Amino acid sequence: MVVATFMDFQCPFCRDLVPVLDLLRSEYGSQITVEFHHFPLPGHRHALKAAMVAECADRQGKFEEMYYTLFQQMDSLGTKTWTALASEAGIPDLAVFNACQMLPRSEFPRIDAGRELGLSIGVEGTPRIWVNGSLMSSPTLEAFKKRARALRLSRLQ
Repeated sequence: MVVATFMDFQCPFCRDLVPVLDLLRSEYGSQITVEFHHFPLPGHRHALKAAMVAECADRQGKFEEMYYTLFQQMDSLGTKTWTALASEAGIPDLAVFNACQMLPRSEFPRIDAGRELGLSIGVEGTPRIWVNGSLMSSPTLEAFKKRARALRLSRLQ
């Protein structure tokens, strides 16, 4: 099952979805693939920069760590430095991270690709979830499990 997510690091509903996705992955293992697509909303002041620093973390193999840090510390975005957040996420080379985060937006094509893909399929807000190409209107754990049962996926437990 492929779960395509369109997320914004300043979206509280996206933050609430993170543990649901984690439970889904822990229950179904490799039968679940979660795709993350950036969709920073214009009304969220720090969302674009958060997406950029997540991409900088990815360049050091630490996207997931930064993903969790940004969502866990969403209320600190704009008050904590990006470098402090990167340090907490375990980014190994902070000098490289700092240089990366100063790059222009054009150096982060995955961000624009996420927005463009989202807009092309009607994404207007976040989180927006597709499962195997079908829009999921209610991304709750039970709704995901129902989809998994329909696809005859088996739980690991």
